[in-house]
Amino acid sequence: MVAATLFFVVPYANELNPVTVLFFEFLGLPGVPLAAGLYALLIMGIGHVLSHPRDIQFIGAIVAFYTLFVINNVLLLLSGDPLVSIVGL
Repeated sequence: MVAATLFFVVPYANELNPVTVLFFEFLGLPGVPLAAGLYALLIMGIGHVLSHPRDIQFIGAIVAFYTLFVINNVLLLLSGDPLVSIVGL
């Protein structure tokens, strides 16, 4: 959430998620954590609807993807380069 907020402050990186950008345009910087909170509620709601073995797998996959995205965002903010160019893909 902090990294996504910083994308609106630094000149060399942009937030690509259109929902987060929309919340930022209407509410300013407080809209960014609000969008993140709504995403979390949506993911938890989907996990609640799924059957038992699938809900844990779904939440685990979302946590893994979110971790990868956070690492990418932090590296982008610190170095100016995304994870794929640092790894060399």
